[in-house]
Amino acid sequence: NQRNFAEHISKISSVEQMRLNVKQKSKNSFETEQRNQRNFAENISRISSVEQIRLNVAQKSRFSSVEQIRLNVEQKLRTSSVEQTRSTVEQKSRISSVSEE
Repeated sequence: NQRNFAEHISKISSVEQMRLNVKQKSKNSFETEQRNQRNFAENISRISSVEQIRLNVAQKSRFSSVEQIRLNVEQKLRTSSVEQTRSTVEQKSRISSVSEE
């Protein structure tokens, strides 16, 4: 009887251990899945941040190009205005020279 009882206890212990192992594996699997989902979300967030930075740089680059064009136009306008003034002064000078003769 004692031997049968010991074998019975041993079998119960083995079954209980298998049940605990299955439970632990299930818990580990669930935790791994949660960790994977969290890592995936973090990676997507990082990619999104990097993409936003890239877009911001591209936008600033476009603004910089537009600003450079605006500055070039302003410079040409100033140059044109100076050239027009110089031309007007030369013309008045010629007129004045002709008038004096």
